[in-house]
Amino acid sequence: MPSAMPANNVAREALARFLLERGVDPGRAIDRLEAYEQLIRRWNARGNLVSRRDLKRLRDRHVLDSLSLLPWWKGSLADVGAGAGFPGMPLAIACPETSVTLIERSERKAQFLDQVVIELGLSNVDVIEADVGHRQSRGSLDGRVFDTVTA
Repeated sequence: MPSAMPANNVAREALARFLLERGVDPGRAIDRLEAYEQLIRRWNARGNLVSRRDLKRLRDRHVLDSLSLLPWWKGSLADVGAGAGFPGMPLAIACPETSVTLIERSERKAQFLDQVVIELGLSNVDVIEADVGHRQSRGSLDGRVFDTVTA
């Protein structure tokens, strides 16, 4: 009788299938998505990036929901009010050849996003600490044009 596959392997294979169905080679994406989930869990202890209830269903509620945009997303992306990075960060991980700009007004959340970019080596992600309703920002949006904007 075959033994049952550990739950984390089942979840990993389900994520691989999900990515393949949307035209993404799981390759490094799975490792980076799982590392991203772990960073959220670690940083969430210091302050709410996501609610405790959502933390228990992080992959289904946030990661897969974000990746479900893959068939419709083309070109550069601006994620306004990025928070913990949804949907921009999972999309950037899945499509490293595209440019993603995460715009977040909270200094703490922007620091978290910067840390994710550093730890995961995401050269296609730019984090801007800014309130789009005000002109003050840590990065500049002047002159930037995006193909897709999420909020």
